[in-house]
Amino acid sequence: MFNLGNAALFKQLILLSPGNAYFKDMKGVYKIVNANYAAYLNKEVSDIVGSTDMQLFDAVTAASLRRADIQALAEARELEIEEKDYQNSKIYLSKKIPLFNKRKPLGVFGISFDITDRKRQEKELKEALESKDRFLSNFSHDTRTPLQTILSCTEL
Repeated sequence: MFNLGNAALFKQLILLSPGNAYFKDMKGVYKIVNANYAAYLNKEVSDIVGSTDMQLFDAVTAASLRRADIQALAEARELEIEEKDYQNSKIYLSKKIPLFNKRKPLGVFGISFDITDRKRQEKELKEALESKDRFLSNFSHDTRTPLQTILSCTEL
């Protein structure tokens, strides 16, 4: 739980944050977004502020984003999740933090980083390791069979 004190300082922190940073009110309306988030959406900051996820994303992505916001608010704790942008086939590591002012919920601060390449590399590494394991298993089996024949012949 994060208590919001100095609003001007908070706004500056969002604007200067790396990644895609934003603040949404309790209804899911964007109140502050940084330039990175605007660039990701290929929009101007002024076009995003006042909008909701339903206005900015496809229905599946928007519903997923809203569910995560509601979960963070309901549990009154930081939430770290992987979120998918189905429209752009991107994967983001996101932190969502509910914000309060004297125990009154104000909305959700979020920051997301594109991890699409990292997830692709992890998948490729996993597939390579599985391929190596299959090769070694087949190699072991294929060499064991002729060796058994040779050993049997030498015993005779």
